[in-house]
Amino acid sequence: MFWEEKIDRLKKETDPADFKVPFTDWQTILKKIEDKFVAKEDSNYRFSNWETRLKDKTKLKELLTVTIDNELDKLDPKQNYWIVLTNDSVDFKNLVYDCTPDVTKKLCRLWGRNFYIVHKKYNWLTYFKVDYLDTTVFKSGESITPLEKK
Repeated sequence: MFWEEKIDRLKKETDPADFKVPFTDWQTILKKIEDKFVAKEDSNYRFSNWETRLKDKTKLKELLTVTIDNELDKLDPKQNYWIVLTNDSVDFKNLVYDCTPDVTKKLCRLWGRNFYIVHKKYNWLTYFKVDYLDTTVFKSGESITPLEKK
């Protein structure tokens, strides 16, 4: 099944307030994220290759990949976040969605690769570097993320 088909199915199964695909605003959203959290090095890397260019990249934790849902449970369930899906390839354009933590969990399971979660007001960004068994979580931004709160 193609990615677009998976997204269409998820949209049908989900409340529209919990999951939005920003068809027309995706460039504006990704530009705001890049402006705030990604160092500009090469214009060829627009909306891609963020992993090595995150500003003030700080490692938060390492966890088992199967426990990502537990980390996402720390997000406010009543709030939507930007989720950016990536494979960190230079030629891959990041995909962005507006969704609640529950939908974020579903997207991450479908995707199975690296992703970012960004506060809707651009206060912080978290990067989940997903390997088969282990995932490392990083952050960018000065604000404390929900993943850091005890």
